Amino acid sequence: MKCLLSIAVAILGFLSFPLDAGKTPAAPKAPASTPASAGDSLNLPPARPAEPPMVSDPDAGSDPYQFERFGVTAANAGEVVKAREFFQRSWDLGELPTAPFNLACLDVREGKIDSAFKNLDKAIAAGLDDEGMLMADKDLVPLHAKPEFNRILAGAKKNREAGDAAVIKEGLFVSPEGTKPAGILIVFHDASSDPMSAATPFLEEAKARNLYVAIPRGPSRVGRKRFGWGPTARALKAAEVTIAEVRQRTAGAELPVTLFGIGRGGVLAYNVAMRKPGTFVGVASIGGPFNPEGEGQQRERIRTGLKDTRLFLGVAEGADQGLVTSIRKSRDGLRYLGLQLSYAEWPGRGSVLSADPRQAVKDALDAVRPERGK
Repeated sequence: MKCLLSIAVAILGFLSFPLDAGKTPAAPKAPASTPASAGDSLNLPPARPAEPPMVSDPDAGSDPYQFERFGVTAANAGEVVKAREFFQRSWDLGELPTAPFNLACLDVREGKIDSAFKNLDKAIAAGLDDEGMLMADKDLVPLHAKPEFNRILAGAKKNREAGDAAVIKEGLFVSPEGTKPAGILIVFHDASSDPMSAATPFLEEAKARNLYVAIPRGPSRVGRKRFGWGPTARALKAAEVTIAEVRQRTAGAELPVTLFGIGRGGVLAYNVAMRKPGTFVGVASIGGPFNPEGEGQQRERIRTGLKDTRLFLGVAEGADQGLVTSIRKSRDGLRYLGLQLSYAEWPGRGSVLSADPRQAVKDALDAVRPERGK
């Protein structure tokens, strides 16, 4: 089911997006155990195993994204009743905008047009913001001629514009007290997170290093008070406006800039740095892979883009095994290119962050920006 697969995978961050705007986007793929190479896409953490348990199985936990993946699997297997249960559970747990969208896809396939629009309205109210995807999706073509569909498109556009504006408006910007900053630290939070949730481990270390801290809000809403980065072009634009905003707030001072990201935010940090050779003194990612596989020309582009930048990768030892494997492959690939990369794994389970997030942030900043209090 293309409709279900494309939206669920895209919003969760498991779909490959082309680096170059001129390329034709790749066809949607099911979540894989290892992300595509950095040369082809803004690479994203791997999905968990897709084999769905019964809805009543307590091992499914309370993760709305897991239930949504189960719904995609059930829908692709033709088990519509079970898919509906999974998508509804996903909505109940996290109010993911993709959950009612997916239910609307099932509705259209079953000829339930009124129900489809009710679910699309619910998706818009929850933050669905991609009118281009709504127009392009084949499952929704039967709705295009109906006047209600224009309302859905307008709602998605409004959400997108509001989300783009919120990158700065709802971001977190903290300047050192009583002194001029020695540098700038830009932190990109993980998918399904927010600036305040990401801030705590960074503020103490930034203070010790006399750094101005900027934590933008992801432009895409992906659940109850949670935000993500959306497709590659939108994520890169959010990074651009953040850098410009920080330069303005620091009076245009030519301060050294370090990029740091958690999970998908780490993937974004590496992609931004690769496109702007020599702009950043350091790039660190905890839980965000960046594996430079691909054709020779693309690998050279990555090497050239990152060769003058201190690099760091790290992950919790007990994170999803597919993610840990991908991070290790990224480490090996970057070192193979001769790049100056530091690497660490820390104790911790069930998260990209370690059991001691502050220590992990310190280790990463020690590697990419060792100066303290200067």
